[in-house]
Amino acid sequence: MDWSEVEVRVRENELETLESFIKGTEAAPEMFRPMVFKAEVEKSGSDAGLMRFVASTEDKDRSGDVIRQNWELSNFKQNPVYMWGHDYTRAPIGVVPRIWVENGKALNGGPALMNLVRFDESDSFAMDIKGKFERGILKAQSVGFRPLEANSVRDADGRFEGYEFTRSELLEISAVSIPANQMALRKAAELAGSAPVIFFMDSSSFAPPVIEPVALDLSDIEKRLTDVEGKILIADTSDPVVEEPDVQKTETNPEPETSLSSDLSAELVGALRAVRQENN
Repeated sequence: MDWSEVEVRVRENELETLESFIKGTEAAPEMFRPMVFKAEVEKSGSDAGLMRFVASTEDKDRSGDVIRQNWELSNFKQNPVYMWGHDYTRAPIGVVPRIWVENGKALNGGPALMNLVRFDESDSFAMDIKGKFERGILKAQSVGFRPLEANSVRDADGRFEGYEFTRSELLEISAVSIPANQMALRKAAELAGSAPVIFFMDSSSFAPPVIEPVALDLSDIEKRLTDVEGKILIADTSDPVVEEPDVQKTETNPEPETSLSSDLSAELVGALRAVRQENN
C-alpha cells in the first residue's frame, strides 16, 4: 500500500470523527501531532541535566490544523510519563517533571507548550534515546491529545482549510524518530492486518545490482565425472557377488550389498555424458 494513500485515508477518517465530535454525536478522538525542535540541556538550577523540549506550537501543521496552546494538563501531571513512539506496550523511557506554556517560543513568535524530560538512567534503551537527542540524531517528539473544543476553519471563499483546536487535553508525550502522523502509522497497521506494512519507494533511486561474471574451472568437474562414469561401468559389467550362506560378514571386511541395474547404469552414463558435452 502506498504511504500517501494511507495518509489520505487517515485524514478522511480524522475529518469524519472530528465533524461528529463537533456535532456532539461522537466522543473526542485521540490525536497525535509531531513537533521538530532541537532539544536543549538545562545548564543550571534544580533542572540541571534535564532536557528541554518544545512540545507544541500554534503553527499550522501539514493538515492545515492549528492547536491553540490552551491545554488541560491536570490528568497528565498525575502520571507524567515519557514514552517512545506512542508505544503503550513498552515501559516509559522517562518522566516529564515539568510542563508549561511559554510565550515567544514558537516559530511564529507565539506561545508554545514546553516540557522537561528526565530519562530513566537505569534503562539502557532510554539512555540510548537521550544520547541520540544530545548528538542531534533525534530531533522530534509528538503529543498525544484529545480535543475538547474545536471548530472548522475556512478561507474567504468558504473552502475548508482545517481545524482549530481551541482547547485540548494532553494525554502523553513521546519521543519519535520520524515526525509522521502517528495515527497514520496505526491506521497503516490496521489496513495491513497481520501482513507486514510496506511503504513503496521510487525504484529510480536505487541502482540495479551489478553481477560480475565468474570464470569456472571445469577441469576438476571433468575429472570427477570421468571417475564416476568409470565406477558405474565397472559396477554394471562385473559379475554379481554370490555369498556363501555359511560365511559370516565382518565389519572389518564388508561386502557390497547391491549392484546397479543395467538400465540405471545406462541412464546415469548418458546423463554424465550430456553434462560433459554442455561444458565443452
